[in-house]
Amino acid sequence: MYLYGNTQDSAPSAKKLAVAKTINGVPFDGTANITVAATEDLTTAGALILGATTKATPADADQVGLMDSAASNILKKLSWANIKATLKAYFDAIYSTYASGSWTPVPHSLTTTGTPTYTGWWTRIGNRVFIELKITPGTNTTSTAGTTYFTGLPYAVSVQGNGSAIDGGINSLGVGLIYTTGSKVFTPTWAANASAIYYSGSYTTADPF
Repeated sequence: MYLYGNTQDSAPSAKKLAVAKTINGVPFDGTANITVAATEDLTTAGALILGATTKATPADADQVGLMDSAASNILKKLSWANIKATLKAYFDAIYSTYASGSWTPVPHSLTTTGTPTYTGWWTRIGNRVFIELKITPGTNTTSTAGTTYFTGLPYAVSVQGNGSAIDGGINSLGVGLIYTTGSKVFTPTWAANASAIYYSGSYTTADPF
């Protein structure tokens, strides 16, 4: 024990701590200075990201940070390889329900002069099928609503649809239903038309992809 005669006396040099302490995880026993790292927070973490070197093309082994909501929001890492695989599975599930192609329209009760040709295209998104039909006349064609129809659709009709027709002069010819029975595409009425006829419509199918 030391007694000081007045406040001007200097205390003796400090001794080594009998039991070392830790300051922010860094051991300290009183014999030397220590450096305590600053605690990271949202501000300092953001600054670290901002100051990091840019990488244009990630490699499969590269990692990014992730808050795991299924594990009490703890920090985990996720590789670029796993990110790509997850995105691929997600988008494959969406775009696997898209398809397109052509079909061969078969006319029924269509009055023709000359030898016409028939061309069809289709696009399917999910269970919805969008069709187009082009009739190119030899000389002319005549259609009667409720009587003239086409078959040959790429998928069976499970829910009735409808469509409309125009001629090469961009004149509207009317509408026609797409029936479930026999999967028939009915065309509207037109009389001895020498122009190409364009029909477009859509319907629902239950056929598998």
